[in-house]
Amino acid sequence: MLLQPPSLAASEVDDPDKHTVSVEVLLVVGKTASPPARTPEVFYESEIILVITRSKSKSSGLVATRVWCWIGRLASLGDKESKKVSEIAARYNTSLVRLLIRLTVAFVLNHCIDKCTPRRGAS
Repeated sequence: MLLQPPSLAASEVDDPDKHTVSVEVLLVVGKTASPPARTPEVFYESEIILVITRSKSKSSGLVATRVWCWIGRLASLGDKESKKVSEIAARYNTSLVRLLIRLTVAFVLNHCIDKCTPRRGAS
């Protein structure tokens, strides 16, 4: 059973009016953010992962971007990493959604990757 964080309404992910356009997965290490060299469906406790999703509203045609941040239990979110995560959220002109529950990343990816082909992101 996949859990949903309290701050995330089900309508934000399961909205039938929205269609996922793209998904990017970035691994944050220090001042850099780059696509993982391995399969992005595997997340390690020592990592800081960003999942950037773009979804388009079928009714209005508007595109919304969300930046999801997962911090592994063994990962350290220092000043460099925090600055990079904030910089990426600002680059996409959106607020950051921090995922607090370990299985939430799988929840987001299952809903996004099934609907589109992930593409590699830039740092």
